[in-house]
Amino acid sequence: MIIPLLFKAAAVTTATLATFTAQNMVQTFMVCRENIKPPTTTSLPDSVDDVVNQLQNMKRKELLELYLSSSAPVDLNSISGQWDGILLDNNSLIMTSVTKFITNQLFGRGNPWTGKVFLEDGKTISNRFKSNDGTIETNHKAGVSLGPSGLDNNNNDSVNLNYESYQGLFSLWRSMKDEIRILQLDTDGGILIGFGSMAWSGGKLN
Repeated sequence: MIIPLLFKAAAVTTATLATFTAQNMVQTFMVCRENIKPPTTTSLPDSVDDVVNQLQNMKRKELLELYLSSSAPVDLNSISGQWDGILLDNNSLIMTSVTKFITNQLFGRGNPWTGKVFLEDGKTISNRFKSNDGTIETNHKAGVSLGPSGLDNNNNDSVNLNYESYQGLFSLWRSMKDEIRILQLDTDGGILIGFGSMAWSGGKLN
């Protein structure tokens, strides 16, 4: 009886993930189809801490709408350096948990993801992870370019990250792509907001 029960559990899990993935993809398609145009200003709190708190309480649809209403930085040099990162809502407790597992346990090999560093060459980023001893390590480089967003139907720019050249032929992360924009604050710099995707998990729609 153990094997049939395991098979049934696996089938239920697969069906559940497929359902939530489909919901994400439909939501992304619908929001992107609205063609939200970047405004000249974005209504946000003044401090980084307040904005981060606001982002952590937003749902995926709201985050996507905010992303689409934001703009790319003027140039890549303006965002060079270290950026702390957090994972935000992915539409449900299940999908958010799956995202954390993939990011921290698989992508980070058991080390929690803590952000990105934009290298001084202006062409490369590396992801940051917190190791067991508390130190920050970098891994998984990606090429950086400034160009049209894959999500924005108005073809407005984003910072586009492509991992293909830095991954092996059979790597899970070979098809990974991120795109990033900046939430410009009046008194306290800016915050980067972005979406990541992989071809095998639904591509940019998921």
